[in-house]
Amino acid sequence: TEQRDSVSCTMNVCNSLRLRLYVWCALFSISIYQFLHPLLNEEGLVLSKTSVKSDGERREQKRKWIRYTTSPNLTITGKYSYYKPCREYENVSRLRPRKGGLEGQRHPYPPALTSHPGILVFNTMIETSLNIVFIGDSLAQQWSTAMEEAAVVNDTTRYWESGRDHLNSVAFTKDGGVISLVFLTKLLARHPEGTDFSPTDMELFRDLIINHTRDFLPPNEREQAREIHTDAVILRMMVGWIKLEEVTKETIEEYLDLAFLLTGCEFILLSSILFSNNMVNPEMVQLSENKNALIERVVAEYVPPSLKNNSYSTEYFESYGTPLAKSGGRQHVMLLPVHHLTDALIHVNGQHLDIPENETMAYRLKTNLWDQPQAVVCGKLEPKDSYTCQPNRISIDGIHWCPNAVAGRINAGMACNLNCFFHDKNVGEMLNVKWLEQCSQECNEQYFSLKPVTFGTHGRSAL
Repeated sequence: TEQRDSVSCTMNVCNSLRLRLYVWCALFSISIYQFLHPLLNEEGLVLSKTSVKSDGERREQKRKWIRYTTSPNLTITGKYSYYKPCREYENVSRLRPRKGGLEGQRHPYPPALTSHPGILVFNTMIETSLNIVFIGDSLAQQWSTAMEEAAVVNDTTRYWESGRDHLNSVAFTKDGGVISLVFLTKLLARHPEGTDFSPTDMELFRDLIINHTRDFLPPNEREQAREIHTDAVILRMMVGWIKLEEVTKETIEEYLDLAFLLTGCEFILLSSILFSNNMVNPEMVQLSENKNALIERVVAEYVPPSLKNNSYSTEYFESYGTPLAKSGGRQHVMLLPVHHLTDALIHVNGQHLDIPENETMAYRLKTNLWDQPQAVVCGKLEPKDSYTCQPNRISIDGIHWCPNAVAGRINAGMACNLNCFFHDKNVGEMLNVKWLEQCSQECNEQYFSLKPVTFGTHGRSAL
């Protein structure tokens, strides 16, 4: 009996030691995994420590993406119907002709614009987690509303008045992004006397975006939501509300500086100056071309606030009690040459109407305010100084462009440029500027032109 008890005791000790060994092995394995896990990529390969991203960087990388799909099927949901749509039957002049001006059916597109699929009248759908802000006048509103439609947002909140009736808006995408509009008719300036907007208004605007973004964060991260800022801003040059002579190197740079500082964005797309019917003579058209060349030079040479010492920024914002926005040191601006598209449309329609190229400005309709060029708004040529014509499907009034025709191209061009900046190649503190500029150039040559578009899905996939 004593021998059996001794053997039993020995077995119990062995089992106890074996159990402890198993526990120690398990704990050791867990420790090794916790040490190696940050060094593993998705395929399980060990990476160098210098390539490892923090959890915060990974969340940031996942949050910023955009994807867009072009297709030949034009889809308009009717929920927004785009701002300033081109109706099938419409008076050509929003400003009312002096006489005549019965509503007429819009003339078909010139054959050159329908000779190949993907020139005009195609659809672009957008998926994005980016916080995108449009700043500008009714053209910026047209663009922001078109992007809302492309992203199929669930709702649009028009939430406060700032110099203009209920025109500021915020819309939320299903992927956690924001598409919003700040309506302005003057450039942001250091001394905003007479402007429609102030830094205090922008602070309210940012608060609303932050409150929305909080809903897409894990509960334990929401207290840090104040650090979240706008990702990208699309700025419109509001010529028409401002004079061409007001577009100078100094005013452009200040516009960019304040957009960066007020919104805390990383990336700005600055639009070129589009033709409008208040350019009443060839000299004004030439001046607008000169100003576009100036904008292109300023964009190429511009140094953002994160890389220079702004002598006025702290004083300016502290006077409003508004904290300086944080950009994280990654700031860049690129040109959005929308005028290349609209100039090409005017050229093709003028040829279709048999208007001599040197007389484009001579064939104008007589309206109450600005005389509209027939090459921009008419589908059939009328004698010089006529009061009305059969409207075309390209421009509504010589200022705004028919969304059915151009929204697919403009949405794709904007999404393509945004994808260049927020692409995997630009993840990290340092931008791959050479690649970014090449990418942007390819986007602009494809979409702000009349080159046929290859249909399909483009852009970075959600990580």
